Amino acid sequence: MRVLIWVAFATSLTLMSCTTTDGSSDDDGVAYRMVQVQGGIDGPATRGDWKSAKAETHVMCGLEDVEHSDIGEERDHSVPNGQWNGVRPDRPGRCGDDFETLMYRLTNCERAARGLPPLECDMRLVWAARAHSLDMIEREYFSHDSPDGTNPGQRLADRGVDWHASAENIALSPTMALAHTGWMQSRGHRTNVLEGRFTHIGFGVVKTERGYMSTGLFILLP
Repeated sequence: MRVLIWVAFATSLTLMSCTTTDGSSDDDGVAYRMVQVQGGIDGPATRGDWKSAKAETHVMCGLEDVEHSDIGEERDHSVPNGQWNGVRPDRPGRCGDDFETLMYRLTNCERAARGLPPLECDMRLVWAARAHSLDMIEREYFSHDSPDGTNPGQRLADRGVDWHASAENIALSPTMALAHTGWMQSRGHRTNVLEGRFTHIGFGVVKTERGYMSTGLFILLP
């Protein structure tokens, strides 16, 4: 069972959905603010209303709580071909491009604030997440299951990624601040972010005319 949250904004639409390890998810029914995205969908990963995001009930980490001096507008939509055997780390302190790295740092900040161990970066998950974000854009759908019926676990297995438990969050939002806030304010998404069993993570963020399509993959390695 998946949760789909439609949130109306002044200049765009935010969509979210998640799969969880036990096959269920739900939402806290929180009220989201109407916001104006100045200048359209563009700019560095750090843009957005982080003050409002940090004020939400379940959000303990904002921009000022993570390293962001090295975060700009770097975007990478590449996905290597072939099988991806073995964990693939990124550069120290990084996990993908600037948008993906910011989400990675925010996730580990939220976990640390609750006494949970950090998740390690696995670029295989970044690549798989990018591929799904790109596929949703190119084939114009918004779901964990692709039009041919392939689910997140199957997509990972097809690339040679083995796992004991996995989960996926997806969102279409005008800023990373809103994507992070939306996931933390939704019980199902928050469960994935804060699941103590997971060991590795990767985000895939792709810019569209309507916003940033984000996929987050969480796994427990064997």
